Amino acid sequence: MNPLQPRRRHRLSHVLFALLVAALPLAATVPTLLWQERQDLQANARQQVSQAMELVEGILDQADHAARVLLPLAGGPCEQAVYPLRRQVAVAPFVRSAALLIKDRVYCSALSGSTDWALPRRDFVDGRIQLLAGNSVTPDVPLLYYRVNGKRGDAVAAVDGRYLQLALQDASDNDPVLLQVGGLWLGPHQVGTGQPPANWQQQVVRRSGRYPFLIRSGYDIPPWHRLLWARHALLAAVLFLLGLLAGGTLYWLLSRPASFTGELRRALANDEFVGYLQPLVRPGMADWRGAEVLMRWDHPREGLIRPDLFIPRAEESGLIVEMTRRMMDAVIAKVAKLSLPEDFHLGVNISPAHLREGNLIRDCRRWLDRLAGSGAVLALELTEREMVEITPEVEALFHSLDQMGVKVALDDFGTGHSSLVYLQQLTVDGLKIDQSFVAGIGSDGLSAHHHPRFVLDQPDFGVVHQAQDDDRWDRVADSIVGSLERLAGAGAELAVIPANTVHLVVDDIRARAPIPLISMLDVVAEACAARGLKQVAILGTRWTMARRLYQAPLAARGITEVISDEAQQALIQNAIFAELVPTGGASEATVAALLQVVGAMKAQGCDGVALACTELPLVLNNANCGVPAIDTTLVLAEAALAAACA
Repeated sequence: MNPLQPRRRHRLSHVLFALLVAALPLAATVPTLLWQERQDLQANARQQVSQAMELVEGILDQADHAARVLLPLAGGPCEQAVYPLRRQVAVAPFVRSAALLIKDRVYCSALSGSTDWALPRRDFVDGRIQLLAGNSVTPDVPLLYYRVNGKRGDAVAAVDGRYLQLALQDASDNDPVLLQVGGLWLGPHQVGTGQPPANWQQQVVRRSGRYPFLIRSGYDIPPWHRLLWARHALLAAVLFLLGLLAGGTLYWLLSRPASFTGELRRALANDEFVGYLQPLVRPGMADWRGAEVLMRWDHPREGLIRPDLFIPRAEESGLIVEMTRRMMDAVIAKVAKLSLPEDFHLGVNISPAHLREGNLIRDCRRWLDRLAGSGAVLALELTEREMVEITPEVEALFHSLDQMGVKVALDDFGTGHSSLVYLQQLTVDGLKIDQSFVAGIGSDGLSAHHHPRFVLDQPDFGVVHQAQDDDRWDRVADSIVGSLERLAGAGAELAVIPANTVHLVVDDIRARAPIPLISMLDVVAEACAARGLKQVAILGTRWTMARRLYQAPLAARGITEVISDEAQQALIQNAIFAELVPTGGASEATVAALLQVVGAMKAQGCDGVALACTELPLVLNNANCGVPAIDTTLVLAEAALAAACA
């Protein structure tokens, strides 16, 4: 046998393995990047459709309101109905014309007064909506008829299609968004029948739950190499260079005469990896609240070896899994015999290798069984030295750990591969911020004067808003109480809720709150009294206004609460949720409409206005209102600061 042949095969294996490692950064990262790009395209299309749906439904809400106001006049004399018809056209947003019908014939319209022409109900989708490319008056301007049926006759409100096109254009970021009513469709710049001109590879279609129409959009997926080059050319180049560097380094290491991995295997067989407990304490409490198991190598010649000198190699070789398993078996055998405080957290570091190995669930179940009598809670801390590829299997693994009662935290968050994607897709209970983020506080020039003294918890607004829409105020209270409990657990001693509408259940929340709560209602009422106001107009969400949220606290101070009528309430509600909340601003027309509401309230004798919604001060203030405008969020913040400093 040729004595050089074994060495040649050995060197070839080194080259092949180094090439594999060199390709790994691109091979591991590119699929994730491409998947994320496709997810972004899909999410953007869905967001466009949702935004268009909200805007179009808001326009139809105005048409529905106008038609229902006119419906009692249907069947009556046209002479008595002309003025109300024209008044609705003048005051109702988006409504271009209005008419009354008897037996599918228009007999009275805002444009021509007494008239007679056919408008069959069969041409309306679901008897309610008809989309037209134009009519005899404006043949090139799209038009949408909204019809409300009554016993004596019907009422129709005509919406100018240009408003709908503006709404669709506003929602069309990358690809056009189309409105489809029956066999007709309307786009930002086109209107037609049959198949829409946009021929997307992927479509997103959503049907309105309130009106008979649907919104359609979509997107095309470019070839993967073109998408990668267009969006991530620099990153791909960096990953390629890093792969070459890693491959070259690995080839050099493999060519070394000694094998560090072999030394790790020897140490593992001799049980030289020992676990030490690092205590976890809370300020002001003498006892341990938990411990982190730290691995040390008790080498027979070198003594204790720091983990940063061997853990990375153990993770690369995959030996870290068996090393952790044996160390935890030994530690838990001792800890299980101890009398531990309630909710004692026993933490251990894991790496992506543990997720890939496949036995983590079985190991955790065995450790939990041994800890069952001690009251300890098992916590896994995922390190960031290696990127975790989030697959359905990994997501299922994290979910199973959560169901078992195992806590999972991201260790040294912000220094490695973790990102917002980890928090969005994985079931994670906590973050451990690396000391590099906080080591300089109090010592360097920038941070020496920084002393954080507040805790913030943001409940999911989507859950709260949906509960409000469903009239499930008990769920609103539960969500806020849960937030207050988290704040109290973090050490907060005083809480505020900077949301007016939530204060509809403030008594229930305060009764269950674990810490004192400053009521926005009392603070705002005191601010009004301090300014000497006697009649205060309340502008806010429809729940805040319709349920007379501020009536009692203002009355207790001799102040009268004044509420706008239903049409004005609908206008304010639409301005908040159609413009202010999603965009942080409002159109000039919307601001003018809001100021008209304020003017009407002033005409009723109001000498002040409470901006009882967080977003309203973005467009309303003392200057344009002409009377004192109370920013409820601002006065609450001032009251909280005064209470905290007292």
